[in-house]
Amino acid sequence: ILSNYKNVIVPYAFPMGYGLITNEGYYAFSEGYNRVLELELNDSTQADRIIKNTNLYFQSAFEDYINY
Repeated sequence: ILSNYKNVIVPYAFPMGYGLITNEGYYAFSEGYNRVLELELNDSTQADRIIKNTNLYFQSAFEDYINY
């Protein structure tokens, strides 16, 4: 909160879904409904990037959890 670091990445999960909030915007996907719930970006050309980064983050976190 008190950091001057400007690049914010906030991953979050909810029952049957996950999302990511960044400086570029936010994205949320529901596995239960198998669809995008939210996708709001400052630059619409960045949609593929935030979706890819979200999926990579949660895939890596899950692999770390399984390997623990």
